[in-house]
Amino acid sequence: MSRLLFCLFFNFWAISAIPQAIPLYEFTSFANFVLNNVERGWNLSAIKNKKKEKKPIVDINLRETICTTNLLNCNTVLDGCREGKNRDVCVCDLFEMLAVMIKESGARLYVASNDNNQYLKNITVATGATSITLDKLSELNDDGTPKSVQINGNVVVTSSNDDSTTYALSGYLYITTKLQADDPRFSVFVIKSANVISSAIANSTTVILNTALRGGIAGDQPSKTSYVTNIEQPTEAKIRFHWGIPQDDSNMNTNNNTFFRNPMELVDENQTYRMFFNNVEPLQVGLNYWYITAMGPFTMKLENTYVSNHNYTTTAVNTTGILVNRLIYQEHVVNFTPDTTRSGIGGAFVSAYIDNDYLGIFVNYQNGGQITNKLNRSSETQTYFFSYEQATRLTVTSGTMVPGDFYIQYFSFSGVLYPSTTEAPTTTVPTTVTRTGTQVSSTTVVTTTKASTGLLETRFCLLILLFVLLL
Repeated sequence: MSRLLFCLFFNFWAISAIPQAIPLYEFTSFANFVLNNVERGWNLSAIKNKKKEKKPIVDINLRETICTTNLLNCNTVLDGCREGKNRDVCVCDLFEMLAVMIKESGARLYVASNDNNQYLKNITVATGATSITLDKLSELNDDGTPKSVQINGNVVVTSSNDDSTTYALSGYLYITTKLQADDPRFSVFVIKSANVISSAIANSTTVILNTALRGGIAGDQPSKTSYVTNIEQPTEAKIRFHWGIPQDDSNMNTNNNTFFRNPMELVDENQTYRMFFNNVEPLQVGLNYWYITAMGPFTMKLENTYVSNHNYTTTAVNTTGILVNRLIYQEHVVNFTPDTTRSGIGGAFVSAYIDNDYLGIFVNYQNGGQITNKLNRSSETQTYFFSYEQATRLTVTSGTMVPGDFYIQYFSFSGVLYPSTTEAPTTTVPTTVTRTGTQVSSTTVVTTTKASTGLLETRFCLLILLFVLLL
């Protein structure tokens, strides 16, 4: 007989519309936590009768029992306990984490998973009159778009998988807001093999949900990744890649989570210069999920595959590419192929959140000069540096294999650049001036930390009535 793991009822008047991405292993393990403690005699009547309380009222002695069980180690799971909070707070924090769920009727729910259907079929999502197992929900439509369900009222998730199976699941649920679900300019793709995605809309947002790679993971290979190639866009179109998931008010011109842009703009002391790249290197986006904003049409190919780029040589003189890291890192080198008969420009955009040891970014140039950008347990967001020469080599190294999160877009461009505001260019960038070692930051830079930009790591205290039923 199956068990109803948990059922969430939502106070819509008290909840703002915030999209979510929830790992399957977290979804069901916390539900099992509550279920198992109910079996130990947890009296939920206080919770049911305290609808306006942010935290449940439970017996103090039972709190002690809960946090000393082997079911979950509070000291390693919860930030509050890592900061030394007592076990009473630990129990309440578990309920708050359970509360990070669906936001509003009319939103849509997707699953991104390459897990075995043998286990996905044991998990069911039910909302309103719709009930579907995750093996069916994870299938793609004939046109390559993912299936989804519309959220209508309560959401119930049931599972008959045991804990060891649950902990091994790699997939996750993604929930939009209602505003996004209703917007024809908003779309979602799940990358399970290979997809060619495109948009003909003038202003679009495309969410990319990666799934686990097949086979073993070696070295600093990410567990989930998109391998992006064949990017095509008109010169007047703008494309931006962003980490995280988009909010209702996401805007490519104000977001501070951009890790790729084409064209790019560089602001010098007196002018703004625009560079459009006809050639973009293959982009390895080793993130669980990310999204594209575009002003104008585009098309590109995304594959669920990993191609090592530790020592990489660019495929064109005028080119751009990225290095993205979220966990384990080993040194990467990019060898440029400059046109030695011409002047040019080269550099990098950087967003980095280094919380362990240091990260060193070194760009070498034609004249033998070098720009060095080192971060020692520090962070920077949307900064960039460049020199009025073509780059010859980029080296990114660290003193540890787990330095932190960083996103680097490198570029090198040969020839003359013109101010972006000049329709009939008559002046050029002075190629005799070298700004090696000078770091230039855009006026919209917001230096921040990983914690303040990581929306998915923020815990929300939602007003939710939680109850658990045993069938």
